[in-house]
Amino acid sequence: MEEKEDEDILRYFKLRIQHVVVPKDGVKDPTNTNEICGICLGKFKHEETIGTLGCEHEYHACCIKKWLLRKKNCPICRTSVSPFPSTKTVQMHSN
Repeated sequence: MEEKEDEDILRYFKLRIQHVVVPKDGVKDPTNTNEICGICLGKFKHEETIGTLGCEHEYHACCIKKWLLRKKNCPICRTSVSPFPSTKTVQMHSN
């Protein structure tokens, strides 16, 4: 049952691996707010798995997974989240 629940939750966000890039001048952009998880407030680390919602807000994958088990909205902007379309069912039509 838990495995099925995990699969259902995974449809609500896209996964990516965090790659920390240090600017050539060594100074990070202070306006970049995508460096911390809005749930646990921990910094994203190199090669961590990040989950991105449809509103483009990013979280640690484990944090957003737990959040979405309880609520179906973005913790930051409160936008309702919907499952991303399955790549298996999406078909492109050309005219």
